[in-house]
Amino acid sequence: ASLYSTDPVKKRLLEFVTSQAARDAKEASERYDRIKAEVDVQLKSTSDAVSIRLAEAQEDISMQRRKEEDATLKADEILQAGMDIANKIKEEAQAELTQAEN
Repeated sequence: ASLYSTDPVKKRLLEFVTSQAARDAKEASERYDRIKAEVDVQLKSTSDAVSIRLAEAQEDISMQRRKEEDATLKADEILQAGMDIANKIKEEAQAELTQAEN
């Protein structure tokens, strides 16, 4: 039973089966391409969403750090002002004490 049979019925059947297999392979290839394209779009969309969220998180972290730095500077200013007031009171008290002794 050669593939190159001279029997017209076998030859026609072989042509039909071959063409059907080719059509099935083409349809499967097209389905694969469509599915792959959809998956690629979804992956890109997911990747973009992750990138955007990471950028937002980094910005949130930067903003939080700036707030902490600002709060630290404010606390330092308040502490320095308190120390300045305490030193001024100490100087005034020493001046009054010196004056009282004279």
